[in-house]
Amino acid sequence: MSDELKYLWAPWRMGYIRTAKNEFGPCLFCDKSNIGNDEDNLVVHRGEFSYVLMNLYPYNNGHLMIAPYDHEKKFENLQIDTQVEMMNLISLSMEILRDKLNADGFNFGANFGEVAGAGIKEHLHLLGHRDYVQLMRRTKLKEEELNETISIIENLDPRPGANISPPSTSYIVPDVIVSKQTETGKWRVELNPDTTPKIRINNNYASLVKRTDSDKERNYLRDNLQEARVFIKSLQSRNETLIKVAVCIVEHQRGFLEYGEEAMKPLVLHDIAQAVNMHESTISRVTTQKYMHTPRGIFELKYFFSSHVTTKGGGECSSTAIRAIIKKLIAAENARKPLSDNKITELLEEKGINVARRTIAKYRGSLSIPPSNERKRLG
Repeated sequence: MSDELKYLWAPWRMGYIRTAKNEFGPCLFCDKSNIGNDEDNLVVHRGEFSYVLMNLYPYNNGHLMIAPYDHEKKFENLQIDTQVEMMNLISLSMEILRDKLNADGFNFGANFGEVAGAGIKEHLHLLGHRDYVQLMRRTKLKEEELNETISIIENLDPRPGANISPPSTSYIVPDVIVSKQTETGKWRVELNPDTTPKIRINNNYASLVKRTDSDKERNYLRDNLQEARVFIKSLQSRNETLIKVAVCIVEHQRGFLEYGEEAMKPLVLHDIAQAVNMHESTISRVTTQKYMHTPRGIFELKYFFSSHVTTKGGGECSSTAIRAIIKKLIAAENARKPLSDNKITELLEEKGINVARRTIAKYRGSLSIPPSNERKRLG
């Protein structure tokens, strides 16, 4: 087929090309058949097995479409009652168009299969939408059979080639180690000796400055000796700053170390900068790509910083704590009726935490947790 014959020149349909595919799910006709507002969806007639709707971007006046309720890619697989009703609706549509629009003739066509122009092939979109009622009705499967089928699909590997060359594992070496002293119950903060080895200048090389007779060699050795001393002093200063910041973070986030994420307090760079009497930019550099080993795991120092939300009692709750509460609520939800973002908002309000629904959606997304309609399970 030549390129000229692959496209129909209908510029008024450009709106469909640009937007229509983003307005609905994988199956336009299933969405149209299930949505209740027929007038807004241009559904002009509903039969027992199929329905008639107007084309939002018609090829010409009176462009109607007739679709079955059953999601089936082959016409011959439809029930005989559905086939008969669809043909009757075609006849009825022609009769009405001839009467109302004075139509002199009709172009009647059908699309079955992707190469013929049909974009609907299987029932996977119903699985993606967790529409199990429709899925059981259309596949004629019982709940136990559908659950088993879903389990098989979900355990399939979408990237089987990745197992041929497994990714290399990278390890994080913490810069700071935090441990709790059993005798006193206090938290101890120390630098990791593996990342902060003791560096010193070799005395034999340092003594060469005094033993050489050449002024040129003496100046060269003296300059390098001075650079080495400055370098060692800079490392010591860096380590002192790191331990100061780490101690300050541990003192502020002691609740997290004792009880977990829900006890994380709000903390910003300015708070630490004031405590250690340094500039915020210095604190930012010190906490970037620096890791702390704690009994709860290894965390980047920046993990302990988070914004706050004011509670009803006038207190503050960190965004990290809110994320932890959201994660806990979703983990305990009913799989058949997952919690919506609005419901989570209400549950947080009961705890005295006022958070907007869009903020809940943002935090949920940052945890890689899908929306409620995608978390729905059969049981």
